[in-house]
Amino acid sequence: MFSRAGRELRRAGDAARQAAILAAVCAVRPDLRAAGARWLAAVVHRVGGAHGWVLMKEA
Repeated sequence: MFSRAGRELRRAGDAARQAAILAAVCAVRPDLRAAGARWLAAVVHRVGGAHGWVLMKEA
């Protein structure tokens, strides 16, 4: 997970994953403006990934 190859593999699907998360955020929180929706989607993307879970587990 922490190797260069692991990072490259995780980032390979980032664009599609980010778009899907942003769509989900917009569906759940239609009241957010674009900047707020992008910020929340970025948080979900970071925390919801395997790397985020490993960091939280270790904390």
